Amino acid sequence: MINDSYTLASAEFGVFQGTKQVGTIITDADGKGVLGNLDLGSYILRELKAPNGFTPSTQEFLINLVSTNNTQEVFSQLITIENEEQLGTIKVVKKDEETGQTLANAEFNVLDNAGNIVDTIITNANGEAVSKTLPLGKYTLVEVKAPSGYQLDKTPSAFELLYGAQTQAIY
Repeated sequence: MINDSYTLASAEFGVFQGTKQVGTIITDADGKGVLGNLDLGSYILRELKAPNGFTPSTQEFLINLVSTNNTQEVFSQLITIENEEQLGTIKVVKKDEETGQTLANAEFNVLDNAGNIVDTIITNANGEAVSKTLPLGKYTLVEVKAPSGYQLDKTPSAFELLYGAQTQAIY
């Protein structure tokens, strides 16, 4: 299983003949998997489970194992499947601590687990800001510019995006 420039381990595939599952393939650290000792015939390969943080492929592959010249042969077919990385966003709502009024123009940096800035967001008139889509993982939100008339809140907020299409709300 290949995704851009890296391979994915622990993907699980079912090998089906008709509606019956006749085998399972789990990819290794190189993103490769093998299933041997299949009888001649037609099979369907389906991804049952993608590696953590990725979306399973919905593509199905038809595999035909046929004999030529009535000799026993070893059949090999390379199938490349690309998985999309699951992504999520964070939503920040900046409020006045005493009144609960939402605050515009607060600026935040979103840092990845290594401390790199991966996005900068600014609250709108409703006091809300949404990040760009980010890969699953751990992040930290740091306020870098307070709204006019307010003090900067230097307390970092750690959060984690755990599953795709997640919006992690931070208030």
